[in-house]
Amino acid sequence: MDRAGADPLRNRTCGCLVRGLGLRAADDRTLAGEGRKQWQIAIHAHVEQSKSPADWIGACVAAADRNDRIPADELRARTRRWWQAFWRRSHLRIHKVFGVCVG
Repeated sequence: MDRAGADPLRNRTCGCLVRGLGLRAADDRTLAGEGRKQWQIAIHAHVEQSKSPADWIGACVAAADRNDRIPADELRARTRRWWQAFWRRSHLRIHKVFGVCVG
């Protein structure tokens, strides 16, 4: 949202796109496929403030398509770096003030 002071949670949608070669949607909650004993699936998580569910789906599919062009090892390395940076900046400092621990 572009407006100053806009609600950062309004229209925030999160979910996942799950897909894999040879799989099809059996219904709106089930993937189905035949003729294999093993499957390789990709799960693409997406969070975005969108004006409509259709906009969110379009953005999720576009992001998944972009990520599918990147080798899995590179995506794994990016994710590892992101989490390392997250944990480097995410910590609590506990101090004792008048016998009480405060953060």
